[in-house]
Amino acid sequence: MTARRDFRSLDDTAQIKLGELPVIQFHWELNLLQSDLAAPGVTAPVTKVVLMYMNEDFVEVEGEQLFRGTLYIDRNRLGFGNIAPDQILAAQ
Repeated sequence: MTARRDFRSLDDTAQIKLGELPVIQFHWELNLLQSDLAAPGVTAPVTKVVLMYMNEDFVEVEGEQLFRGTLYIDRNRLGFGNIAPDQILAAQ
């Protein structure tokens, strides 16, 4: 799985600095679908339940409220190139 998020400056002349980026969070959800091909008129699967960080409390991370356990990138150590596993933290 690959994810991407683009950041753009509102001022086209300004260059974005890595330290100015917001907390980059990794959210997940599992969407369980059901489809019955024998049912008349049903052409697409329908959502039955969505699983995610539902019962977790909020914790503050760098001034933002995140669900406890949410993975995010340590932006203070962010640089160009690969993201090392120790740069991905869990909200505590």
